Amino acid sequence: VHFEELAQAKLAQSDRPGLKAMIVEVLELDPRPAFQKKRFPPSSPEAQGLDFGFNFLEYDVKWQIRDGAFVVKDLAELRA
Repeated sequence: VHFEELAQAKLAQSDRPGLKAMIVEVLELDPRPAFQKKRFPPSSPEAQGLDFGFNFLEYDVKWQIRDGAFVVKDLAELRA
């Protein structure tokens, strides 16, 4: 799991201890739907560049599959 510059900056602004480690744990479980995991493993050419997101705590975590790895692009704060 890698974090782009924008995501790193948002992590630095967060007051949540261990946020990065928690996001890594979630992504290591591959939170995509089961049919996508089977049909498009992270290393498959078809999976490259696909964008995903999930809500975690007060953030919308935007991520992408790139070169067989999960890359966190942004952490957008969810509005109440």
